[in-house]
Amino acid sequence: MSGSGRHIVFKDMEIGAWPNGLTLDHLEKRIVWTDARSDAIFSALYDGTGVIEILRGHEYLSHPFAVSLFGGNVYWTDWRTNTLARANKWTGRNVTVIQKTSAQPFDLQIFHPSRQPQGEDYAVSHLY
Repeated sequence: MSGSGRHIVFKDMEIGAWPNGLTLDHLEKRIVWTDARSDAIFSALYDGTGVIEILRGHEYLSHPFAVSLFGGNVYWTDWRTNTLARANKWTGRNVTVIQKTSAQPFDLQIFHPSRQPQGEDYAVSHLY
């Protein structure tokens, strides 16, 4: 949290330079982000390799903001279309609008045990 040991995961000013939303895919060890300059959703491994463009140029991805994952889908909010939408997290296919709102949707949170990283039990590991 101090900023030491900083590692740049992605830096390509030609295809994206305005990351808005950020989430982690704990199962696949990937970082997923929305970019409002390129109006796209990207994914990369934690170390920055394996970058893929999940979706770009869709009518419901015109100014993405928040992003999250659940199951095999990526979910995002969009400020221009005032929507909450989802698509396949690998291919960007099957874009579906879940909700149209009257105001710009800001954040998006999905609460489910699968969205929590598995770690060691702190209490048990510090007994001895």
